[in-house]
Amino acid sequence: MYLQNYPMDTQKCFLSITSLANDDSRMTLKWIHERKKEERVDNLSDLYLANVHPLKYQVTNATTSKYQIEWPTGHMTAGKKLKRFRFTVSKSNQKLRLYTSLRANFTFDRHLSSHIFNVYIPSGLVVLLSFLSFWLNVRSVPARVALGLTSLLTLSTQASQVRSRLPPINYLTALDVWLFACILQVFLSLIQYATVYSCYSVKVRNQRSNSSNAWSAAGTRGNIASELSMAGHETRTGKRKREMSPKKPLGQDFDEDVQYLDKASRLIFPLGFLVFSIAYWASYLKRS
Repeated sequence: MYLQNYPMDTQKCFLSITSLANDDSRMTLKWIHERKKEERVDNLSDLYLANVHPLKYQVTNATTSKYQIEWPTGHMTAGKKLKRFRFTVSKSNQKLRLYTSLRANFTFDRHLSSHIFNVYIPSGLVVLLSFLSFWLNVRSVPARVALGLTSLLTLSTQASQVRSRLPPINYLTALDVWLFACILQVFLSLIQYATVYSCYSVKVRNQRSNSSNAWSAAGTRGNIASELSMAGHETRTGKRKREMSPKKPLGQDFDEDVQYLDKASRLIFPLGFLVFSIAYWASYLKRS
């Protein structure tokens, strides 16, 4: 079998029926449409291809052919040469006998519905599920990492199960390409979160550094002011603390500054997966 387009592949097989022991003088092979009415055998039901329904395939374009072969026959004589047995045919007794061979060619189209419901739809839903992490807050580290890793492990397990059902082959099938693309999409979503969280950490680190420097400068100016006027020390210090105190937690303004990466990913990742799906199905369906 050639499984490059699996599970959208089409396999062509043949069946050859012949007798090498009985020639046409002893046995006659015919197809059903070649048989005469008087040659019909009673109590014997004919097998028609239309009544055969394989579970995994649909049989199409079945053709039949018939050809005859002449084989020489004769008495065998054995001779010994260099410690090896050598069989020869006596030319005096050699005759040509006619043998009939029947050949049927079958085309098997694999049913795709089971693979769509068992592989394609579940793997596509897992990929879309991993895209939900773009709508979660960047500070939700356990939720976003667990969502990405769970999706990645699910697709890896599904790919190994699909591969175990196939015979050993040294090339990629159409289903392998689909699952590899799904795994790549989930992996890129994890890389995207690592990038976003790295930008978030840098911003929070800069905010803490700026706040620390501001408080240090405020303390120095407070000491100088206390030497000049002790009476207004408490008023000025309280006002200065209110000015320098952060109005909201660190990183709370992340949505306005850095989270544009998540907002862009909400459009880029689903659009990229949609484009790949259209190109994938158009290519392999046309090829099959």
